[in-house]
Amino acid sequence: MTSETMEKEEKNRVSRRFSLRKHKKQIGLICGASLTVTLLGFIPPLDATVSCSDDSIRLPYLPDTISVAMLLTIALLIPFITMTITEYLNPPVHSYKNYSLGQCVRTSWHYIGDLFVGGLFMFVINDFMKIFTSEARPSFWSSCSPDVSNEQCRNEYITVSWKDCTNPYNLTRGRLVDSMKSFPSGHASVSVYSSLFMIVYIKERIWKNGSLLIAVFMQLTWVGWTYLCCQSRIWDNRHHWWDILVGAFLGAFGTLFTLNYFSNWFIRENYSQKPGYSQDK
Repeated sequence: MTSETMEKEEKNRVSRRFSLRKHKKQIGLICGASLTVTLLGFIPPLDATVSCSDDSIRLPYLPDTISVAMLLTIALLIPFITMTITEYLNPPVHSYKNYSLGQCVRTSWHYIGDLFVGGLFMFVINDFMKIFTSEARPSFWSSCSPDVSNEQCRNEYITVSWKDCTNPYNLTRGRLVDSMKSFPSGHASVSVYSSLFMIVYIKERIWKNGSLLIAVFMQLTWVGWTYLCCQSRIWDNRHHWWDILVGAFLGAFGTLFTLNYFSNWFIRENYSQKPGYSQDK
């Protein structure tokens, strides 16, 4: 491959990245609207095919160890605080003396926007997979308690929907629908997604500035959080192990997408590379 061809491909890649950045807000709005519809249960999952004798979906219904609020706080707020402090302590070389706290906040907010929009895109994929696979959670029989007869259970498999639930725990409609959305794990995808995002950020901003011990400690903290979050979904009878595994792969895909097309791997760019940039502007 000639240097001219490589340069052309690089320009095309930069052009695609800036094009996506330009429409980041619109992408976020579309993904947010889609998630609102799916998460509130307006698009229920397909009917689930289950076996009455399957002990893997007859585990007790337990509350979440890590709530959605806690998950989102750690996935968004902690990175914002971490990046703001890091940007302040490690300003760009070209503006070392003039890099204010306000600029640090704006830079961090920009990256959080990347993290948020990329996460929405990833979670839309996650939730549509849940809808179309319609896998019963490990606590499905306990939380839903479907109204099926002994005669029906003589069949090897039966088909049930959330409307068949007798709802012994008086759960909301959304929770009943959610009892049939085990695959893949949303907690796993979000925790892996945000953790990998931060691990790469720490490598670019802290590791490369000589603070190796601090960088490794911070990265291991994110790894530990991810393990705890994923493992808690097994403890709470919310997911099967394969739900966690596929959710983790989806989170890794989301990180690669976001870093490549939105955050550019946290490289402090020369904005003269922007398509259409002119020095006269």
